[in-house]
Amino acid sequence: MRFRESLLAEWDRLDRGNKLDLLRRSTSAFWDALWLQQLRWEDEVIQDLRFGLRMLSKNPGFTLIAVFTLALGIGANTTIFSVVNAVWLRPLPYPEADQLTLVRHRNLKQPGSNFELTPGNYLDLLRQNQSLEGMAAFASNDFNLTGAGEPERLKGQAVSAAFFRLLKIEPSAGRLFTDEDDRDGAPRVVILSHGLWQRRFGGKADVIGQTLILNDQIHTVVGITPPAFVSPERSAEIWAPISFGADAANERSSFYLNAIARLKPGVTLSTAQSDADVIAHRLMQAYPRSNTDLGFSVVSMHAYMVSGFKQSLFVLVGAVAFVLVIACVNVANLLLARAAVRERELAVRAALGAGRLRLIRQLLTESTLLALSGGAFGMLLALWGIRALRVISPTGPGTIARLDEVNLDWRVLGFTLGIACLTGMLFGLAPALQISKPDLHRSLNEAGRGSSSAAGQRLRGMLVVAEVALSLVLLVGAGLLIRSFIRLQNVDPGFNTERLLTMGIVMSVDKAKDLANISNFYQQVIERVQALPGVEAAGVATAAPIAMPGMRSAIVLEDKPDPPPGKAQLVNNRVVSPRYFQTLGIPLARGRLLSPQDTAQAPAVTVINQAMARRYWGDEDPVGKRFKFGFRTAKTPWLTVVGVVADVRQAGLNSEPLPELYTPFTQEHQRWVRPRFLFIRASGNPLSLVAAVKDQVWAIDKDQTINDVRTMEEIVARSLGPRRFNLLLLGVFAAVALLLATVGIYGVISYAVSHRTREIGVRMALGAQRGDILRLIVGQGLVLTLSGVVIGLVASFALTRWLESLLFEVSTTDPLTFAGVALLLTAVALLACYVPARRATKVDPMRALHCE
Repeated sequence: MRFRESLLAEWDRLDRGNKLDLLRRSTSAFWDALWLQQLRWEDEVIQDLRFGLRMLSKNPGFTLIAVFTLALGIGANTTIFSVVNAVWLRPLPYPEADQLTLVRHRNLKQPGSNFELTPGNYLDLLRQNQSLEGMAAFASNDFNLTGAGEPERLKGQAVSAAFFRLLKIEPSAGRLFTDEDDRDGAPRVVILSHGLWQRRFGGKADVIGQTLILNDQIHTVVGITPPAFVSPERSAEIWAPISFGADAANERSSFYLNAIARLKPGVTLSTAQSDADVIAHRLMQAYPRSNTDLGFSVVSMHAYMVSGFKQSLFVLVGAVAFVLVIACVNVANLLLARAAVRERELAVRAALGAGRLRLIRQLLTESTLLALSGGAFGMLLALWGIRALRVISPTGPGTIARLDEVNLDWRVLGFTLGIACLTGMLFGLAPALQISKPDLHRSLNEAGRGSSSAAGQRLRGMLVVAEVALSLVLLVGAGLLIRSFIRLQNVDPGFNTERLLTMGIVMSVDKAKDLANISNFYQQVIERVQALPGVEAAGVATAAPIAMPGMRSAIVLEDKPDPPPGKAQLVNNRVVSPRYFQTLGIPLARGRLLSPQDTAQAPAVTVINQAMARRYWGDEDPVGKRFKFGFRTAKTPWLTVVGVVADVRQAGLNSEPLPELYTPFTQEHQRWVRPRFLFIRASGNPLSLVAAVKDQVWAIDKDQTINDVRTMEEIVARSLGPRRFNLLLLGVFAAVALLLATVGIYGVISYAVSHRTREIGVRMALGAQRGDILRLIVGQGLVLTLSGVVIGLVASFALTRWLESLLFEVSTTDPLTFAGVALLLTAVALLACYVPARRATKVDPMRALHCE
């Protein structure tokens, strides 16, 4: 207190100039001291870095193993994060994409059932909604391009004029659609994708205004989309206006439209959904026959595009996170073992005045150097991994979208850098804390050299248990997917896929004006193709099995009461040729098949599958029963069931057969439905027939397009693509985890053997046999392994439920998989323990005791 008072008194005696001079000198001294402290700290950091690099370079074997282990974990995580970034975090490639929504129908009594809109309901929602800035319909609409080179089938869409405006897309050439283009009877115009413009028309500027023959009708090209534009239906490369006729407002039974919409500023998705719910309730009251239990679903465009593969992505993210943790645990174990060897060195440094924080900083510096090196090599592995993903990734429903956009951008680089630093802290902190406070007396004592503390041994054992548990979880997941995939491959599709060729062949609307044209064309194609050498049978149908479920049609049964409103009796409807069943090898169960005599002049007939027979007639014989499309009062004819065939899994091997009927394309009630696929049963390699089949088709019509030439085995393999993709990735991650766990167990047991040399020598000198030593060492590893297996099994029971949607006829708690994986991991661990244990049995007791 007196010192403070004397200072204040001295300060008061100073004049203003001296006070300012004193403040300046004090401030300068403070900053000088701070600068010197910073220089000292920077010098210490540089010293730590140099020393760390020197220590790592002196142990190249340890360094390479640690860096490679971390590179595996960081590379796998960077690869999957690149996918997450591209398909989940990165916004859709449209301006203000967060305001875009997709509007579809949903069944109010079946949660999660979303499907296409009807024209009438779409137009009512367009007029009545208060939450949407705009709304546009779109539907698939492929085109036959003829008259300019080889005929080609183009994937396209029919869209409202507002479609491109809502997406806020500006054309790279020409113009977009206008409201006049939507008018019924307006001149036919189209917009080309940039890719189609380059591929088919050589990127020539004079394509704007050029006329194309699409579906035998003249269309004028009015615009080109930007190079980066991707339609919500990603395969589309040509667009035409969609027009609604006078009767469209009353069409409430044809579900074929999708709709995109843009929210008004300040309107939330929940508000838009509530608005749509009010309109849906209003329509239910106005049209109870068609709209009972029919609502609208308004979801963000981004959420819709990731909804089909969200579960797969979650599983992969979890798997790579496990791999990274296992890699960190493995390197932490290596560092603990290495640090025990360096215990004397750290004790010397502590004795010379190094504080605990300085020792921790030194050890963390070395671990961070390892992590950054692993991150650099992991980035290289990620580049290779992304290329591999693009090669092996399947296409079609259920696959991860936007994989073609996956790359290493600044987000991925930041993620890799961050995860490298985080892993350095994760695997470096435990060893640093463990050995940064050495027992100087024991460590500096000669007898303490090479010793290991009980705490260090316990920590290494716990880390091995964690490795085994995490590896078992991944192996169980991979095992469940493998068993599921094997069962799926063994499913009978209901027909013979061998030597079966399929190709798209669709008559244009202009040529398919009447039934006579349709029948004549397809009959000529079948006759000519069947006459080719190497062809056993040929047929046509409206959809390919496995790849397409087919058209859904409502029916009424003659001998059964009509269903209540909102409970339509829906069946899949395929229009086929008489020899379709023989061509595909679909067996007849009852009655007869379709025949060439089922013509337009003959009674209307149909063949149904067993699922339809069971659903609507139970134990009754369905042959001779009659039903019709639509309503009982509809003008469509009554169809007589003449046969029942085996069920075909039309929508995929993992889907149950649905009620289905087959009608001949030669009968009048099907005159507007044209077959779209030609099927050929070959006696040899079906692909060798492609050129000859094309020649025969073009001999009938030189402008006929032929596309999607594939074998049925290829179609089946493609349908399994998403499951095979998930299985491959999870299997790779599980294999890496098993390898790392094996290395970890081997490392711990090997380290224990090297540090128990004296003990082993004493035991053998006292009469212990080699078998006793072997059991001792293997038993130590077995205890750790079994502990990890038990924990892993408990964790697997809790976590495998996330795989439920990815499995087929396999329980998430399948006992065979759990037992098999546990035995496999135990066997591998025993092998990893046996190698160092066998080395221990060869210890010479005299040499071991002499060395000590």
